[in-house]
Amino acid sequence: MGLADEVTQAVTDVVCSDWDVRKGTVVPSTEDVKLKNGAVEVDADYLYADLADSTGLARDFSRKTAAKVSRAYLDATCRVIRARGGQIRSFDGDRVMAIFMGSAKNTDAAKCALQINHAVTKIVRPKVEANLPSIKSQGFEVKHCVGIDSLR
Repeated sequence: MGLADEVTQAVTDVVCSDWDVRKGTVVPSTEDVKLKNGAVEVDADYLYADLADSTGLARDFSRKTAAKVSRAYLDATCRVIRARGGQIRSFDGDRVMAIFMGSAKNTDAAKCALQINHAVTKIVRPKVEANLPSIKSQGFEVKHCVGIDSLR
């Protein structure tokens, strides 16, 4: 069987089969979701936090410096997410995705985004600039972006 046949069969198996779908009231763990034709519907907000210009950071600074900046950002962001009741579900380089559920999910996610911004501007950026001189001397500014997506 060639690659095209394998892809065709895999797509057919997904789109032409019945799925076992159930409502979820908590963020499901991997073990709670069937990997084949299963899904859990959740009423949730997704928060994405991303360090700005990490490509420039990696390109223009030593690996150690870039790693320290990225790690400081992710560590601070994850601490705020957990403190606000969010559950971290994935990382993609310098980006973190979290899920908020419950009756105050919109408020919790929005407050989390604001608190992440505060942590970055008042803690992460000043500490990075004070302790990694090349960051400030080369004009790199620790910036970020947070987005929230509400499914309903």
